Amino acid sequence: MKVIVLCGVCGCGKSFVANSLINTLKNKNFKNIYFLEGDDFHSNENKLKMSNGIALNDEDRKPWLFSIHNKVMSLSNTIDNNLNNNCEDVTNNYNKDETIVIISCSALTLTYRLWLVFGVDNFENNYLNCNENCKNNLNGVVEWYFIHLNVKKEELQKRLMERNNHFMNPNLLDSQLNTLDLTPFENSLQKGILFENCYCKAILESVDNSMERKEEEIMEDITTISKIKLN
Repeated sequence: MKVIVLCGVCGCGKSFVANSLINTLKNKNFKNIYFLEGDDFHSNENKLKMSNGIALNDEDRKPWLFSIHNKVMSLSNTIDNNLNNNCEDVTNNYNKDETIVIISCSALTLTYRLWLVFGVDNFENNYLNCNENCKNNLNGVVEWYFIHLNVKKEELQKRLMERNNHFMNPNLLDSQLNTLDLTPFENSLQKGILFENCYCKAILESVDNSMERKEEEIMEDITTISKIKLN
């Protein structure tokens, strides 16, 4: 199962690119695509804080990221015929061996990305202390592709000022840019240190999502990174 996380600061186009990717895959007859909108997993308290221009802290983000992790792990383990409203089956079909899960989620730092992948916050212990579900990350069942959507600050500001009906306060952009940390997984998930020689497939790559680029170019970048063959 491939998990493609479209990540980055507010205004970088995560949800828009996710919808474009879904349409691209459907037009190429991919049948088993799931979409998780990260905003839907936020608590009402988190949304209220952000609408008031208050940046989230680690304790705010932890349950949010863990809940997304748990949904991904449920998809990797079972055929879930009763998906809740936080997970949209955009194809009405499911085959575990060919499933692609697309997530829009800021995932601003390496720590947050590790929380999303493993669903635990204590990386001093080995993987046996993870919940049973997350072991799928360590045996090749789940492949994680984090695609950072890179957009210049001036364009981000313009997009946020033009956006309507969203709880995110545009004034939080500077806070998110300051928090953004693109440290690759290789700096943390070294073989034999954290997870007893088990291999976890998780990568982070950046894609230019500026207005000047054509949608087809962005889709080609994302599918190449995530090793999806469109033809």
